[in-house]
Amino acid sequence: MKQRSFECGSSDERNRGSPRGDKHVMKIVIWNVRGAAGAAAQRDIVSLLNDVKPDVVFLLDTLVKETIIRSIALRTGFEDLASNQQQAEGIARIACFCRMGILSAIQCQASRWWIELAFKIGDYISSVKVFGVYQPNNPTLRSNCYCLLKEEINRNLCPVIMMGDCHAMRSQCDKTGRAPNPQSCRLFNEFIYDSNLQEIKSSPNAFTWSNRRQGDECILCKIDWCFINHYGANNLPVAYFLQHRARSSSDHKAMVLELRDKRSQEKRKRRFRFFKPWLNDSRGKEINNEAWATIHYGCPILRVLGKLTAVKKRLSRRNSEEFGRVDEKVKSLHAQLEQAQLAIDQTNLSATVEESIIRQELNCALLLEEIMWRNKSKKNKIEVLEVNGHKHETMEEMMEATTSFFDAFMNEDGATRDIMEGIADGKMVSEEENDTLLSPVTMEEVKQAVFGLDEDSAAGPDGFDFYQIMWPTIQHHIHLAISNFFSCGKFVKSINRTNLMLIPKFP
Repeated sequence: MKQRSFECGSSDERNRGSPRGDKHVMKIVIWNVRGAAGAAAQRDIVSLLNDVKPDVVFLLDTLVKETIIRSIALRTGFEDLASNQQQAEGIARIACFCRMGILSAIQCQASRWWIELAFKIGDYISSVKVFGVYQPNNPTLRSNCYCLLKEEINRNLCPVIMMGDCHAMRSQCDKTGRAPNPQSCRLFNEFIYDSNLQEIKSSPNAFTWSNRRQGDECILCKIDWCFINHYGANNLPVAYFLQHRARSSSDHKAMVLELRDKRSQEKRKRRFRFFKPWLNDSRGKEINNEAWATIHYGCPILRVLGKLTAVKKRLSRRNSEEFGRVDEKVKSLHAQLEQAQLAIDQTNLSATVEESIIRQELNCALLLEEIMWRNKSKKNKIEVLEVNGHKHETMEEMMEATTSFFDAFMNEDGATRDIMEGIADGKMVSEEENDTLLSPVTMEEVKQAVFGLDEDSAAGPDGFDFYQIMWPTIQHHIHLAISNFFSCGKFVKSINRTNLMLIPKFP
């Protein structure tokens, strides 16, 4: 373990090179240079680092030497942290640099296939770990690397970022020309899933490698990747942005990962809310079907999450293009209606047709506005309350029945209850009931659960009306995801996240 300590940089120094003036916490560059010993490559490295102004740099090259590492560090004003020359045994080379005056402390550890950094971000309680990886091209060695790296990532109960040249693709979408090896794609996807990683995507999501040929002989691949574990995605108090920078001296693009303070973001990301009118017409359902048909990888639950994300993006785009801001549209139509009615009062009979059209548009806009406010209000009302077989419909009856029930319940003498009743003889559940509980979940059971929920009780991104409207399209994927949960016991944390509110108790 190699540790270096640095003075914390000034805020101006940390903000350098950050787009839109946002305060960046850290910039990380990783690049497979391909020939770092050459003069052209070294000029490209210096140009890239002067342009990006990163805090941490990983340089990958199979032939880099210690003298070259020191030379690059001196020319760029970086402190060389570590390289894995001794551990790599002539197979892979990774060099790591750090700009002085940025981080208060760094822990650095070199391994055969990666270099691991650990550092603190602001007042965040846990360390953040970054793995700069250069995985082998040989499939057998790469499989061994997956096992070692998966074990190393999973033993860290903290945010973990993994980025670098993985020499692997996830699907045929990551390569032009001949499709990639299916076995290689499967092993890579299994490694990602077993390591609890999710991709940090660039905008646009580009290829990262080229054979640098022209015409039909040109092949493009995505083999340089950036991932963050689920713990980091859910808990790390920073926003992350990934860019790819093409350079002339290498067939790989450089990856630039920027971590920014979420509190400094100029615009807060608005929460997605499902709007029922989006799917009321054939066009809306067609858009949803196209989005749901997109291919995603991972376990069935992750595939459902990927499809939901694709649906959100398509519906949000349709909302901005076709619906717009409903409240502003209502105000505009009110103004147009007043103008048309004024023209009619001035005996302009041709304005009557225009007034009728505007009134119809206004009625539609008002209906949309009513639906929108009903979705936002999320008010649930108990219509009927049944206590001990008796139904109560008025508010007074429900209040009296509730009070009486809990009075009797709280005053009951617990000592009179036989807590072992039904347990000692082992007949709490009959054989038939036990078989029913252990039987696989059927499509009909899932459907009854979905349609038994109030469609307006969740107005957020998982609104139950969406599942009910699009049930014929999504039913098989939902059933498969739920069946997978009961068979393997794994559940993605974000899909079951909720907010709890404490309700004041009055005597």
